[in-house]
Amino acid sequence: MAWPDDLELRRSRRKTLSLLVERDRIIVRAPLRTPQHQILSLIEHKLGWARARRDAFQAPPAIDAHMLLHWRGQRVQLGTPDCPFSACPGPAVRQPNAWIRQRLVDQYRAYALAYFNERSSHWSAQLGVTIGAVSVRDYRARWGSCSRNGELKFNWRLMMAPPAVADYVAIHEVCHRLEMNHSKAFWRWVESLCPDWRVQRKWLNEHGPALMNALPKSGE
Repeated sequence: MAWPDDLELRRSRRKTLSLLVERDRIIVRAPLRTPQHQILSLIEHKLGWARARRDAFQAPPAIDAHMLLHWRGQRVQLGTPDCPFSACPGPAVRQPNAWIRQRLVDQYRAYALAYFNERSSHWSAQLGVTIGAVSVRDYRARWGSCSRNGELKFNWRLMMAPPAVADYVAIHEVCHRLEMNHSKAFWRWVESLCPDWRVQRKWLNEHGPALMNALPKSGE
């Protein structure tokens, strides 16, 4: 493959090969003796993710009562029949953007809590495991977690992703009730419930940064 125009290569005495994503550029950090083919292989597998993460640094859309929202893998506009959200208590009431954001986040969280309670119960029954309390969080760098006592936590922004992606995350966390690691055994359990988990994980890696940047707080 040809070297992409938006990448910068930096060689140093470091020991590992990696991509560094900044607000306006992507940097390949490589050890001095790393062969070119290894660098190109990394780029081929990670460039889509890196570009999406870089783009997520760009200024997010303004929050207003008619904005486009991510919902279950689609884009819906506030105030239309296809949108399950309400930005204000009445059409004649004008509210500040911070108020609109919080109202939208509260609704996303409510949808997420109901969804992940149902899906976690479903998949835990399929595996024959027990789970603890299910909750939703405002994570900025993860999509879910499973504690050793079975408490499951999910990022409310998963309601912006396609249903298959959100379901994959539910499966992923429930499978940690059998394997508290990411071993081959763990991924076999995931694949038994979600044969196309690689597709869903790829979608999340590529589009997740944009979802993380949606509905930012004032000043973010």
